Amino acid sequence: IARGQIQRPKYQLELSQKTKAVTRLQGAARGFVQFAKFRVVLEEKRLRERQAATQLQKIGRSYIQRHRFKAMLKEYHAQRLDAAIQIQRIGRGYIQMIVFRTMLKAEKDRIAAE
Repeated sequence: IARGQIQRPKYQLELSQKTKAVTRLQGAARGFVQFAKFRVVLEEKRLRERQAATQLQKIGRSYIQRHRFKAMLKEYHAQRLDAAIQIQRIGRGYIQMIVFRTMLKAEKDRIAAE
């Protein structure tokens, strides 16, 4: 009996140590699973952030392009307006020249008729 009583606490001690070891392993496994899930969530978050940044960059580029295009269009219309004004001036000058020639010829004809 004394021998059985000695072995029994020893057996219970080994069982207790095994239970503790298994509990530790289970905790470690749970921690690893949680860490893996956290990494997946973190990666998804980073992916969404990258996609959002890309979208913002695209929007920014299109905004800049639109404003550059508007500025170029404005410049183009200004140049066309300047060209139209120049053509009008040339046309007026040509008309004035023709009128002046006609008046000069009429004056020469009037002087010749006298």
